[in-house]
Amino acid sequence: MAMMPSMKRLLVGTLLLSSLACLGHAVGPKFPNNAFSHCSYHGHLNVKDHSCICQSGWTGPDCSLRLCPSGVAWVDYPSAQDEAHESFVECSNMGYCDRETGICTCREGFEGPGCEYMSCPLVDGVPCGGRGQCLSLRQAGSSWDGQALTRPNAPYTDPWDADKIFGCVCDMGFTGYDCSERQCPSGDDPLTTGQQNEKLQLVCSADGGSFTLSFRGYTTEPIPYDAGYGIMERHLEDLPSVGDVQVTMTSYANGACGSGNTITIEFLSEFGALPALYADGTLLTGSNAEIWIESVYTITCDAGVDSGRVYLIYDDEISSASLAFDGDAAAVEASLDALSTLGTNNDFGTSTVHTVSMDQGSLCSGSNTATTEITIRSAYGNLYDLDLVNSLRISSTGARGNITVTSLKGTKENAECSNHGYCDPTSGTCRCDQLYNADSARFQYRWSSSDGYNRLGNRGDCGYEHVQPESCPVGSNGEVCSDHGRCDYSTYSCTCYDGYFGTSCDLRHCPTGKAWFEEPTAANTAHGQVECSNRGTCDTLTGQCVCDFRFSGPACEHLFCATAVQGEECSGHGRCLPLWRLAELGDTNGDATTFSYGSADANMNSVWEREALHGCHCDTRDHKQVANGPTSYISGVEVSNPMVGGWTGYDCSRRWCPTGDDPHSDGSFEVQLIYCTSTSGTFQLTFRRQTTTALSVAASASSIEAALEALGTVGDVGVSFTGALTQACDSGGGSVGGIQVTFYSELGDVPIISTTPAFVVMEVTNGNKEDAECSNRGICDYATGECQCMPGYSSSNGNNSVGIRRDCGLIDPYGLTSNPYYP
Repeated sequence: MAMMPSMKRLLVGTLLLSSLACLGHAVGPKFPNNAFSHCSYHGHLNVKDHSCICQSGWTGPDCSLRLCPSGVAWVDYPSAQDEAHESFVECSNMGYCDRETGICTCREGFEGPGCEYMSCPLVDGVPCGGRGQCLSLRQAGSSWDGQALTRPNAPYTDPWDADKIFGCVCDMGFTGYDCSERQCPSGDDPLTTGQQNEKLQLVCSADGGSFTLSFRGYTTEPIPYDAGYGIMERHLEDLPSVGDVQVTMTSYANGACGSGNTITIEFLSEFGALPALYADGTLLTGSNAEIWIESVYTITCDAGVDSGRVYLIYDDEISSASLAFDGDAAAVEASLDALSTLGTNNDFGTSTVHTVSMDQGSLCSGSNTATTEITIRSAYGNLYDLDLVNSLRISSTGARGNITVTSLKGTKENAECSNHGYCDPTSGTCRCDQLYNADSARFQYRWSSSDGYNRLGNRGDCGYEHVQPESCPVGSNGEVCSDHGRCDYSTYSCTCYDGYFGTSCDLRHCPTGKAWFEEPTAANTAHGQVECSNRGTCDTLTGQCVCDFRFSGPACEHLFCATAVQGEECSGHGRCLPLWRLAELGDTNGDATTFSYGSADANMNSVWEREALHGCHCDTRDHKQVANGPTSYISGVEVSNPMVGGWTGYDCSRRWCPTGDDPHSDGSFEVQLIYCTSTSGTFQLTFRRQTTTALSVAASASSIEAALEALGTVGDVGVSFTGALTQACDSGGGSVGGIQVTFYSELGDVPIISTTPAFVVMEVTNGNKEDAECSNRGICDYATGECQCMPGYSSSNGNNSVGIRRDCGLIDPYGLTSNPYYP
């Protein structure tokens, strides 16, 4: 076998050790009375291999270092297809462990014992500015306040980020990703007509007790079972979330819960499609005590429809049971039963009861207009609109049949400043539109605060048409609709071009991205498209997002890489890449993986962050230092070190330390055998993604060795021919011999060499030497990339002999390398 190159270069060192032995110095490991001999009192010494077995929470060759809490890695190289957060690592790859205290020092904006949480945005040092709740995605999916959180049965439990990403759920009156903005008054736009207030129907049956109603996070005082409409109105209007309501009853004789009574609640000052109202009847008494809220939907099919079918839709779910044009009440019931969202799988996890009535006995009646009324009973009222997919036809003309669905849901706008003013998010007040024409000494348009019904009032919403418009709104540039929209002269309102909004189209929308935090919209589903990705504020004058300090990109869609050193991403020692690019660069034992992480057009919820999360791909070499590295004395021998360490850590601010074999364990170098059968031309060898220059089929062992050692992934190898082989290739193949490659510097079970063209390559000896940091006999100084060897250990060649690895892998019984810096 060829002598290892490092052995050749350091023969002097070997002779020195031999000479010292001849002078009578005892040969063998020397363990002075130091921390190692008693394992720092945090473990016990295994005398057989002279290693410390540490107690829980401690690590290091002498058990002097504390372990830190671990968490699911924020950023990592994918370990399998579409799996990038499987590793459980110290400080979650978003911080560094303080080995003296066992406490993680987290990157700014991350917290938790293991840096496992993305912090909520801070305003004046307070999460959410003290104007909202700081919740995880899991908590947001299981909470309900009827205001900001409207889907309590959208569990978010399976995705990797369920307990890692936190965000703000703002209190009433506040908005923004950090709850720093005030909501402005909203109201109905009086220029639109034919709309309705929201109504709820409530059915109660009881002989005593009381019930409560909850709306937008607030709950009434107990309402007596026999309360009249006035009492109910007072209790509801006492809630901060309710303005004016009107309560009517079909029977006033026995109060709210009298037999056969239906209560209608109309919201007079809360406009639009409102969130659910919840009725709690647990305090009602009587043999048939119950309370329901009814959602009523009316389907109207025009006369003449005599073929085709429809599909019912509820909460974005399409019924699997289609409904024929002449379907009866039972068919409608079957179609409703097929909707899982009308069972206990709905947002509130409560059962529903539905009834169907028809005036013509079928969905469509041919010659007559047919009406079908569907009533859905639940503890929660008016949850979602019922819709349908229309495939009806009129046979005589072939025209599409007309069918509509109406409900009690509110259809008025609930627009900020009633679409006729601008919101000041600092004060939460509307600046209503007005234009005064000095020439005519009159207003061309003027909007003021309304009562919600185009009358002067104190809503602060700009919903009162103080002066009938005579022109469309003029922008700050003096142009009608700011030249960013079209004027509708019938209503004197602007229709804005894409990207613009506001009464005069002078405000800009900002870019959208996948929401970092939001209320889950369905089970294990979140991260929909929102403005500024819910991690920034939109500057509506410029259309640009002002991002939280941790995020970047036009829509704040990227969590950028850490800037630990000199303000440079990845400390100037690596590349900041999204997860899908890290997947392309990942490796297994130095060989490229075949894993990917999502695809460019994928919309999989499980890989939503493929573009959003960025991590550092650190440099493997320090290109700012000379190639040969520092010169030092190792066991009395001056050596140069060509293996300058690269960079590591979540921000690439730390250096790799040398690795090596533990000198107190047995192990073998990896040996592989290549059978080259080519008779002419050249071949190439590839190891860990680097390929040699072309080698002749007549190449010698020394030229093959030189070619391999010229690769950046190979240090020292020994190459020889086996059997009767005298050159690299022979048509006889294995019957003649092969090219034997022994890896001296690449320790452990290394990947198999690949060849071009393809030859048979066999592993003769499985490499099982450790490739451990500082050979398990020293502590890495990550600032310098130097191993602080324990007394009695020094740099090796990977085989317990003098070498230049700087790995503490040499037993040095003479104390020539006693390290004053070792703790």
